[in-house]
Amino acid sequence: MLRPFKWAHLLLLAVCLGAVSVYAQTVPEVLYYKFNEGTGGTTANDANPGQGTATVNLNTANTWSTPGQLGAACISGGASTTGSIIQTGWTPNWGSSQSWTVEFWVNTPTGSTTLYYYCGCPTAGSWRVFTNGVAGAGNLLMRGPVTDISIPGCIDGTWHHVAWVYNAATGTVTSYRDGVQQNQTTGQAPNIVGSANYTVLGYGTNTGVNGLVDDFRVWATARTQAEIAASMNVELGGGDPEIDVQRPAASSIASGGNDALGDIRTGVASQYTYTIENLGATNTLNLTGTPLVAINNATNCTATVTTPPSAAITAGGTTTFTVDVTPTADGAFSYEISIANDDTTGSEDPYLINVAGTGVSPEIDVQRPAATSIADGGTDSVGGTVQATLTALTYTIENTGTGPLTLTGGTPVTITNVVNCTAVVSGGQPASPVAAGGGTATFNVDVTPTAVGAWSFEIDIASDDGDEANYDITVSGTASAAPAPEMDVQDPGSSPVADGGTLAVFGTVAGVSLPGTFTILNNGSATLNLTGTPVVAISGLNNCAATVTTQPGATIPVTGSDTFDLQVTPTAAGAWSFVVSIDNNDADENPYNFTVSGNAQAVAAPEMEVRKLSAVIADGSTDSVTNTGTLPFNVTYTIVNQGAAALSLTGMPTVFINGQVNCTATVTTSPTSPLAAASGSETTDTLVIQVTPTAAGAFSFTISIDNDDADENPYNWTFSGHTTTPSTGSGGGGGSDGGCSTGNEAPYSWMLLLGLLSLGAVAIRMHKA
Repeated sequence: MLRPFKWAHLLLLAVCLGAVSVYAQTVPEVLYYKFNEGTGGTTANDANPGQGTATVNLNTANTWSTPGQLGAACISGGASTTGSIIQTGWTPNWGSSQSWTVEFWVNTPTGSTTLYYYCGCPTAGSWRVFTNGVAGAGNLLMRGPVTDISIPGCIDGTWHHVAWVYNAATGTVTSYRDGVQQNQTTGQAPNIVGSANYTVLGYGTNTGVNGLVDDFRVWATARTQAEIAASMNVELGGGDPEIDVQRPAASSIASGGNDALGDIRTGVASQYTYTIENLGATNTLNLTGTPLVAINNATNCTATVTTPPSAAITAGGTTTFTVDVTPTADGAFSYEISIANDDTTGSEDPYLINVAGTGVSPEIDVQRPAATSIADGGTDSVGGTVQATLTALTYTIENTGTGPLTLTGGTPVTITNVVNCTAVVSGGQPASPVAAGGGTATFNVDVTPTAVGAWSFEIDIASDDGDEANYDITVSGTASAAPAPEMDVQDPGSSPVADGGTLAVFGTVAGVSLPGTFTILNNGSATLNLTGTPVVAISGLNNCAATVTTQPGATIPVTGSDTFDLQVTPTAAGAWSFVVSIDNNDADENPYNFTVSGNAQAVAAPEMEVRKLSAVIADGSTDSVTNTGTLPFNVTYTIVNQGAAALSLTGMPTVFINGQVNCTATVTTSPTSPLAAASGSETTDTLVIQVTPTAAGAFSFTISIDNDDADENPYNWTFSGHTTTPSTGSGGGGGSDGGCSTGNEAPYSWMLLLGLLSLGAVAIRMHKA
């Protein structure tokens, strides 16, 4: 009764032991070259139980590459002698019932057409793997007692994992690249039985590998795709602890290898995290040093282990440690990480990593225009600004340092201390970071002066520059007045017509139309826009009809002009008037309006008037002067025709002088006759009389001009004077002793004063323009 029970237990035990044996097989059974030694001329076969020689020679054509894909790797120069081939010491003896897997990492440069061999057995049915030839450029091909089966696209100068699997149960050979199936052949039953060494990195006396090979594995099982993908990126461990150090995690750094930190900020601590993994399958890895991780040989930096690792790492487990590194000055820095441990394989006690990098610092420089620097704390003077007009300023930030420049804060460029202007950063903040060694970023500031005069603001730029973290620039300028139009109007005689003034028109006749062309001038610094509809409007008609027959254009450029034609027809004899109004963009003359007035005659007739300077000498009046002295002097009069018909001066002589008392008076310039009819503007001519007092005291004479003015013929007046200023008198303008108290030059002085006042008005007008 007990026997069956015992047999059942024995059978169950055997099954379980068999299962445990399969599960525990974490390394290849035949060949496993990790190539992790990194130094020397041999490499270990870490297979279990392993076949052939436990430690094999690399031979003369092969050496080390650190790092490789997993730890160090073997690099071969493509030699064509047996000296480049690793003789494994294993002679294959596999029949068709034996499943197997061959896999390894390869990194071979492109561009060659030479046949390069990776592994094989010359006498075992010429079992081999090669590239080029029938394999084709960029591909690997397995040939021998199996149908040719390739792995395409794995020879391109980068690392690729390749595998060929023979499954005896299914009679298939399948190829994989980077864990992904590529090709498969069926109906296979290979016999790999020979009398010569299986070779790696070459085949017979042919040209061996020209490139790198890592983690070469030969299994006595058919590995599944999942198993290949799961194990291809890790080194497989045996029973002993196996240390591997990585940064970042899963990226191994071989013992004796290099960890390049690249550029890091000078004077600022940067932290790096390393992973220690125990690749062993059974035993704990113990870190035995004091401290557990030591920093040695620091140059141009400080390096400190801030978080130590665990001292014991179970099989398959990991721990981490962190190192804070601060470059002391710009330029190269380096140090060594040393980790003492109880790994007995290879030369990994202590595990050494050479760390190197470059300390760099940013350096900000601000410019406007580009390449014209503005010092921190300096001033940017902006010329040509105008009141109420936007000026766009573009600034360049250049990083002249050796490290990237980071502009800090949500808005690294800010505007402060704004005086007599508005200033805003337009178009967004500058890009960050700014590349080292001359990299640039730009930003725009729009400034609009509020009023004429000085304006200013401050630009603040926040960055990680060590000594100019807040770069300040004062921007300033002086705004001029904004360009503006200045409107002026001239009458048909080219005389100014003031805004709000009155234009007197002469020579009009009831029922008769009188045309005239007016000129609009732009004496300002901006375009004059005439904005009315119509451009020139007529209103306030009194005893007349008035029409704009030709309108001016809507705009007049700076220093330009345009005209409009106007026609007026008095309705009846007597006074008439109307208002001209022109809407425009002149700031202080909108609308520009003036009154046009006249006095229409019933029929066209002459109308005579006499003036001295601007004073009217009425028919029958007296023109008085005093303090003339006894020397000869001239008196000038203007003869005016304001009528619609020509004025004829009919006397012989034209101007008759009589009644001379205590003086002589002679006409030196006589007016012409006739004086043309007035047609909008009056017509004039000049009369000059030379006067010589005979003796001191009062003097006088009479002037008479015959003419065809219906109510002023003859036109006569008395000229009276006194050689000194009389001590008493009634003043005024009549009588031989009358006159102004200003003496001889008084009429001229008063007239000159009136003229100067008129010129002053014109000057004010011009100044206003």
